[in-house]
Amino acid sequence: MAIAGTDRDAYYADSQASTQKDATEWIKQGRQLWQKKDISGAISAYQQASNLEPKNSRI
Repeated sequence: MAIAGTDRDAYYADSQASTQKDATEWIKQGRQLWQKKDISGAISAYQQASNLEPKNSRI
């Protein structure tokens, strides 16, 4: 049983790392769009990041 729990924990850790990476990419894209004066595009990118990490107050 301990092995299965360890595998499951590793799976969730990998899943969270993937979500973090995706949210970070959306934030970077939002920043780039904001700098290009594409405000609506930037807002959309930040909303995507927020959907992936709703508890992240830095978004």
